[in-house]
Amino acid sequence: MGNTEIRRILFLKVPETRRPLLLSEIDRVAQVHDFHAADYKVHREEIHTKLVQIMRERLLVHLRGLPQIVESWNRPEDNDPQPSQFARSLTKVIKLNNIHLSSLHLCGVFASLYLYMVILLEYLSICYASI
Repeated sequence: MGNTEIRRILFLKVPETRRPLLLSEIDRVAQVHDFHAADYKVHREEIHTKLVQIMRERLLVHLRGLPQIVESWNRPEDNDPQPSQFARSLTKVIKLNNIHLSSLHLCGVFASLYLYMVILLEYLSICYASI
């Protein structure tokens, strides 16, 4: 329901003498609403940016360990039943990302993951080019 529709409905019920006061109050509420909507949008964008920054930093940490993992491919098979340190830390990051992403709306999740995937592909191409 838009501002015009609200005015029309309220004007049907409000006496003529009180309409100027009603108009000023409707305008004030609309301004407050617009301010909060803009503030929320900025806040949401800051959260997405921070989340992508955190995911990027974690990605860089894991990519630094990539050369050691590549070296381990040529070693004899490890029969240790415990997951590697790399797998444990990566699992922890994925769990934290799931927690953070679950608090966002779906479009926010897609926006954050899209930015993250762009960064991931960029760094993976750099890492694989150096191997």
